Amino acid sequence: MSKIFKRGAPQIPAKLKGAVDRLLHRGGSREIQAVRNKSIAITSGKGGVGKTITAVNLSIYYARKGFSTALIDLDPLSDVATLLDLVEAESAVEQRNNDNAKAGLESFTIPVFKHLDLIFPSQKLKDVERSALLEKIYRENLSELNRGYELLVFDLPAGSEFEENLVFLPFMGMVLLVTNPEPTAHAAAGAYIKRAYEVYQNLTIHIWHNRFSPNTQHHFNPKDIVGNYNRNVSRELRIDAKTAARLRDFATVPEDPALNLLRGSPAADENVLRFLLDTLMYIHEERIATLAAATISNRSFELIKHFLTHHKTIENIDEYLEDIGRYLRILLELQLRTQDSPSAAPAVDSAEPGAGLQVFTSDEKSGFRSFLEKLNADPLRQRIVRTMELLETKLHELGEKANPFAAGTAVVPDKSVDRELSALLVAIQRTDSQNRLMMNQGGLLLFYFSLYKLFQSETVTELIRSLVPAKKNKKGTLVRDRHRQIQNLVEGDAEYKQRYLKLLKTLHPVVSKQIATIVKTFDLSGLLFREEGGAVLRSAYVKLLTNFLHDTLYSGLSVVVGFPFRSAASAFQEGAEKALHSLRND
Repeated sequence: MSKIFKRGAPQIPAKLKGAVDRLLHRGGSREIQAVRNKSIAITSGKGGVGKTITAVNLSIYYARKGFSTALIDLDPLSDVATLLDLVEAESAVEQRNNDNAKAGLESFTIPVFKHLDLIFPSQKLKDVERSALLEKIYRENLSELNRGYELLVFDLPAGSEFEENLVFLPFMGMVLLVTNPEPTAHAAAGAYIKRAYEVYQNLTIHIWHNRFSPNTQHHFNPKDIVGNYNRNVSRELRIDAKTAARLRDFATVPEDPALNLLRGSPAADENVLRFLLDTLMYIHEERIATLAAATISNRSFELIKHFLTHHKTIENIDEYLEDIGRYLRILLELQLRTQDSPSAAPAVDSAEPGAGLQVFTSDEKSGFRSFLEKLNADPLRQRIVRTMELLETKLHELGEKANPFAAGTAVVPDKSVDRELSALLVAIQRTDSQNRLMMNQGGLLLFYFSLYKLFQSETVTELIRSLVPAKKNKKGTLVRDRHRQIQNLVEGDAEYKQRYLKLLKTLHPVVSKQIATIVKTFDLSGLLFREEGGAVLRSAYVKLLTNFLHDTLYSGLSVVVGFPFRSAASAFQEGAEKALHSLRND
């Protein structure tokens, strides 16, 4: 192997530096190179950005594809065992090794399910010196790791301390730095990049944007880690353009509340509200596009449409125009600075990114003003926004009601939601019946509204809950068996599949009847999905119900595999495949 450490690197412990050099060059380094070529490091500048969730999901994804995978937990603060619902197994491993400092790899291994093992779980090695830990992995157990696994995913400790994190990087074939669109996360990620590149001369860091949202707030560009970091440190601490060019934006995984571990047991009534809100977001976006078609031709309208969709309230048109201009300047500045490089160069010194860049001509600004006035006065858009705000309030209140520390929470009455949604469906059919895309979205809204009505029945929601596997915890209380559900996603379960199909067959005619009732009551036949001959397209409703049930049963696991129609799952899969390809070809 070539020289590892950069000349003039900041002071690092000589003992650890020697251990790294010795291990990497031992015996011609052939076997250690083989292990390195199958190793992916998941790291972050700070905690709370989704590093461990990313490591767990990558491991599950690769195991599900059939690769023998080890998830190696080197983070003393990690909650890997909790995510995988292996707390009891973790305790057993810790107890087994308390008095056995020379235990082999198998003593630190928990089989999770087919093709996936968890190694070194929790805090079992917290008192071991890093040089001793390196010896345990890359000398004592190197051959076992090489023979036993095709892929190794390392969950490293958060932060840029050499002894805790950076010391492992030379042993990795790929380094994925996880961050999210939040100023402190970007500051910590920038500090990590600065420190890592000061230590190592041949290192490429791949950026994994987690819980990503393209919104910009307070001059903050959610993709520009280097720029956001540089703007908040002194000149000598900034990341230069040459260093920034070595970074690679690798994955952009959007926020997805349905995949949030904190949601606990799945709740059909909450999940259908999320589906309703997702559909309303697309309806809102389409209405904006329809109203803009005759008046707006600005080259940046797709970006502006996104801004309008996520900033629904327009109280002062002049201030709103300024906000749009600031948003576009931030994005335009990043585009100008990165057009010749795949990564972000350091930000300019201006207090506001993009200051001085012109994003509107005077005519365009006048046209936008007229458009915003039209948008604000549109009755259909007003009703869409009002309905979204009502559903957002209800969803928030349901979450608070489930919180044991939020006593006396009043939830928006179902009748209020029924009234707003039915009125909106009528308005969509009456106002935009010639817009096929809008009518299709209206058909989706009709379907999810029908589910919402059904889930006001405890009998129906209990049918769904009955399919969630349960187990007794240490206190003897029945809780959701999350491990079994994840195992179902990875390995499949014939008995569970039969129960799932039975539930689907039970619910489908009930849902169909509910849709027919709403259509008849409000004269909404134009919103039904139909075949070319005019008959109701029953297969579409079966597919919609299947996807909804699957999503509801498996939500709250913080697992993205098995959700083929969710944008977060698609983005994650793309990033996982890209990582696998890069690891094997770079």
